[in-house]
Amino acid sequence: MGKDELIVIVPAAGAGKRLGLGINKAFAMLNGAPLLVHCLHMLEATGLVKRAVVVLAPQEVVEGRELLAGYQKDYFRRLPFCVVAGGKERQDSVANALATVEEADCYIAVHDGARPFAGRAVFERTLAAAKVHG
Repeated sequence: MGKDELIVIVPAAGAGKRLGLGINKAFAMLNGAPLLVHCLHMLEATGLVKRAVVVLAPQEVVEGRELLAGYQKDYFRRLPFCVVAGGKERQDSVANALATVEEADCYIAVHDGARPFAGRAVFERTLAAAKVHG
């Protein structure tokens, strides 16, 4: 892995209570696939992301891993991912994900799993700023 490569942590362990869906908002369906799947599709489409670390609630890890594997071929074929259990608070979830990153010479971004439309420009700006500011 090189210094210009990006690993994205995708926190998606929230309950989505404000939406009132009764399910994790990352699993809400949009145009035939969950928001989280669209998010990983977008990350792959940027051409900048080398790997995604998805964070789900502990009770959703196995189901989430299987769900994502089922969509991978059609939505994000070239994007490796892993799924880790979240913690009590968002910062705990991100810390759990960071603990799985073994690469020391890469950049890491955190991007909400329920926001699948950020696109390449957002990640280009973020990576450029990280290169300048560390």
